[in-house]
Amino acid sequence: MSLCQDQGLDILAALSMLNRLSNTDLGEILNDDGRFEEVVNDIKQLKQLESEKKVLIAGNLSLAEVNLAKQLQLEENKRALHELSEKGCELLRKLKKNQNS
Repeated sequence: MSLCQDQGLDILAALSMLNRLSNTDLGEILNDDGRFEEVVNDIKQLKQLESEKKVLIAGNLSLAEVNLAKQLQLEENKRALHELSEKGCELLRKLKKNQNS
């Protein structure tokens, strides 16, 4: 199975319209980057992928904004945890010292 098929692209369907073009039209597409981009952009599956990409980017942006909004609280919680951990270690050292005395 090819990479394109693995990604859900059906090459035969995507290129079927090219089979109907004349050699002149195909030459025009080959030699004109703008025309080539038009053909590629007209492929339905690529339009669907582009649409899916936009949705994923929007979702990712939303998650990033939520994460950034929580960043200050996370940093404060990390500092508090570190302080409590230090206090716990100090208490443990004192307890061990008292047990050995």
